[in-house]
Amino acid sequence: MPGTADEFVIELTGGVYAGAAARRAVMAHVPELPEPLDGDVLLLVTELVTNAVVHGRVGPEGSVRLECRREGDRLRFLVSDPGTRLLSNGGPPTLTPPGANGDPTSGWGLRLVDRIAERWGVLAAPPGTCVWFEVVA
Repeated sequence: MPGTADEFVIELTGGVYAGAAARRAVMAHVPELPEPLDGDVLLLVTELVTNAVVHGRVGPEGSVRLECRREGDRLRFLVSDPGTRLLSNGGPPTLTPPGANGDPTSGWGLRLVDRIAERWGVLAAPPGTCVWFEVVA
């Protein structure tokens, strides 16, 4: 039901502090997540917000939208940014091998989402992109 404690929509200022702000928002609005689910959700939200900042080029003057929706026994987290890079090939994103861009520390975010989340996907969210994931809560 909309308006419950675990449903929220927040605009986060882009830039280097967006991931930390996203974690604080999740902890404030969904405080009753059991372990280890709480750590998984915080990790995945941080990864998606960081991807939005980096790949959507959302600096401190821009914003990233973070939503949480309850759908039965599932929580769906959605991160939207103005970038369209993930949608550029017209289909779902391909999971490139970590380090494929020459940086061995890069390329892990969506792989983590793919392995940890129950389901996930990418949607056009004019004027940009929305990446979402679900967990059973």
